[in-house]
Amino acid sequence: MDMTSKFHEYLRARQCAATAPVVQPESVPAIDRPLRVTFFVDRFTKTKTQESVSLRGLVDRLKNTRAQSKTALPWLKLAAFGNAVTDAGSLRHDANVLQIEGIEADYDGEKITMERARTVLAGAGLAAILY
Repeated sequence: MDMTSKFHEYLRARQCAATAPVVQPESVPAIDRPLRVTFFVDRFTKTKTQESVSLRGLVDRLKNTRAQSKTALPWLKLAAFGNAVTDAGSLRHDANVLQIEGIEADYDGEKITMERARTVLAGAGLAAILY
């Protein structure tokens, strides 16, 4: 089974436990639709806050969040999480995902420019934040 098929199988399985999505009027641009976003204090993901924020609002938050190092920055997931913890006390794990709102990707290959990524995403009709 290829990775795409595995991903689709995973999504189908998760739908059973997921909450129904909130239907937004078509007149609301994707960049302004509210998303459930979970913020974790650090990489250990033992503490979380969840907010409803649009991609546009998230851009403002990203621009204004500062830390002394990258590792000191909070983590975010475009998903809602429950309160089930792992043996290590982490809230961020697959079994604790309640709803997926979007994906995050980290690309360090430096073979594709931001402009190319923007073109590909726009061509696919996807709303995204690139930074």
